[in-house]
Amino acid sequence: MKTLTVIPVFQLLIFLPVLANATDQCDVDSMAKIGRAIANSDQEKRVAHIRLSEKANKTLTQIQELQVLESQIRADDVVHQNKILDLAQRCGIPNGNLINNPFLDAALVVALHAPLEYELAIYPYLQSATKIGDLSTIALEKLERRIGYWQRMKP
Repeated sequence: MKTLTVIPVFQLLIFLPVLANATDQCDVDSMAKIGRAIANSDQEKRVAHIRLSEKANKTLTQIQELQVLESQIRADDVVHQNKILDLAQRCGIPNGNLINNPFLDAALVVALHAPLEYELAIYPYLQSATKIGDLSTIALEKLERRIGYWQRMKP
């Protein structure tokens, strides 16, 4: 279990310089680096969680590791959501330069794991990106279906 407490700190040390050292986070390359860092961080922990949760007859230690991972995923999700929405607002999405850019992929992945309120906040940016061709309509439709599902489930 000690490795679980060391790995997130190590990952954070890798992730933060990408965010902090970008002189102009709104340029295409910086946004791509940020997008890759967010997507990698997001998916790595989710894959680890899935692998561990699929094990039959979990030990107490494994159950505790799952709880730690779930907590880390939730905390990371909030950080990722805030970063993406901040860049969308500050840098302007769409800007016509993000076709096939990992930032939009990360924005979509993060939105698909987010609560409805965040999905609704990021949706106009992704919708605009789709209208000018920076994001595929298929990608946007995934988010639209998810938003529709949550809106129907809301009391």
